[in-house]
Amino acid sequence: MPACDGFVGALLCASVNWITNAGLVVVVLAIAWAKPKLGRQWIIPLERLWRKLTHHTGWSLLILALGGFFLCVTINLLIGLYPPWGHDAYGYLLAADTFAQGRLTNPPHPLWQHFETFHTIHQPTYASKYPPLQGAILALGQIIGHPHIGVWLATAGAALAVVWMLRAWIPARWAWLGGMLVLLHPVTLLWGTWYFGGTLAMTAGALVIGAWRRLVDHRHPKPAAAWWLGIGIASLANCRPFEGLVLTLATGCVWVWSCRWRDLWRTALVLTLAGLWMGYYNWRITGTPGRLPYHVYEQQYGVAPLLLWEKPQPIPTYRHAVMREFHLGWDWHLYQKQQTLAGWLEVSRDKLRTYLAGAFPMDLFGTPVLYALALAAAICAAWRRAWMPAVVLVLILFTLGLLASSWYNLHYAAPGFPLVVLIVVQGLRYLRALRKRGRLLAFLLIISAVITGVTAAGLLARSEPTKFQRDRAAVIAKLKKTGGNHLVIVRYSATHNPDDEWVFNGADIDRSPIIWARELEPSELLKYYSDRHIWLLEPDAEPFRLNSLTSNPPSSTNPYNGK
Repeated sequence: MPACDGFVGALLCASVNWITNAGLVVVVLAIAWAKPKLGRQWIIPLERLWRKLTHHTGWSLLILALGGFFLCVTINLLIGLYPPWGHDAYGYLLAADTFAQGRLTNPPHPLWQHFETFHTIHQPTYASKYPPLQGAILALGQIIGHPHIGVWLATAGAALAVVWMLRAWIPARWAWLGGMLVLLHPVTLLWGTWYFGGTLAMTAGALVIGAWRRLVDHRHPKPAAAWWLGIGIASLANCRPFEGLVLTLATGCVWVWSCRWRDLWRTALVLTLAGLWMGYYNWRITGTPGRLPYHVYEQQYGVAPLLLWEKPQPIPTYRHAVMREFHLGWDWHLYQKQQTLAGWLEVSRDKLRTYLAGAFPMDLFGTPVLYALALAAAICAAWRRAWMPAVVLVLILFTLGLLASSWYNLHYAAPGFPLVVLIVVQGLRYLRALRKRGRLLAFLLIISAVITGVTAAGLLARSEPTKFQRDRAAVIAKLKKTGGNHLVIVRYSATHNPDDEWVFNGADIDRSPIIWARELEPSELLKYYSDRHIWLLEPDAEPFRLNSLTSNPPSSTNPYNGK
């Protein structure tokens, strides 16, 4: 296997993966063609058992939800619950801590300039910039025992939502298969370890897509689905607003003309109530119902706008070099690059590659085999199913809409992921219906998906924490062992990586056992926290240095260097 460093190495690795997976496709097709009766004595009984299991809707959904939950629990416990890495994670955890304490926001700290950090506003109140839904599910987990419990619940809920969506399109046994594919997909497993994953957005997207199908089915109309359409749209607005708007417009453009308009009053009522709640939430945080915390943060710290056609903001005066470097770094350069046609095409290609790699991870051989054949079969099935072209059109419109954003990440595409699952499962149905060889071919593809999921779970369970996570865990352990309350002043070097940010605090800063602060004229900070054990942390030293600044600390004043 060639080294994957640099452009040429990455190209070689991609070529090897594509060639390997193309070879596996040929092998699977050859086996199904040459030995169509292979394994029939096991496949037929398994299909009968599958039908019996999925016939009992309640039990099958319970098994699916519990399986997804405990799979996530197992992976996370094997990895270890290290401190989270990534600015987004700490932004959502601040929201979770705020909600878990029964508040929507927090009063600004009198020395808030020392605690400025990414994705957090300190004026007019102290709060996360993000929409509240992800923070709410993490708060539920925190109340139960740990924020990660909320992530695991959201992952199980995403599988159930996808099953509900698929039930509007295909038989129950195939819908249950779709839910299993969701749980075993490498990206879903990855999101099950993140505080900022896409499972909630996937759930909301599934509600929107499933509700539309039920509303436009004139043979078996289900007006009550309009409630779920409203809940899905409102949920998207409170977890991934832009991508949710794109999906809502894409589905609406394709299906709104086919539904009965008199059923949509339920959707309008839900959205009205959700809009009132969002206005109240914004008012409590920003002082204005129509002003989002996200917009407040961007006005205070951001430069590059969210959408490509928007104009950049004037560069603000930053009090901290690390925040200036971050906001004038990758986001800003990516936005500038896309202001030319050639740059936009290049970045759009990278965006599509990212989303494609998420749906079809080439490093895990089973997934491309499954999805390549299933998608090919789905294209063939489009000639027989009138609704398949509409589904493909919605997916295309959604994907094109994502290209309007200045930046990109894998979980941005989560609302549209249920569409991929729907197309793939329909392709498997079409393959299964083929004469003679279809049963074996579909069975081999499903087995490949299971192998892929097990492989991905094993790789995740063996993954190592980042150096930042190990160092932060070591510092926290040291401070807890020392006892008492602590103030850690963080001093970065000139070459510090802004992605490894240490200054994140809980909702109630003054009552936190460990407070993280920036080195900004610390005299007033030292006076304010004179009752705490004060430390100076230099995380960029190798190994990091943690020195006591307190004249009479509660324990030894010897420097702690991370060894």
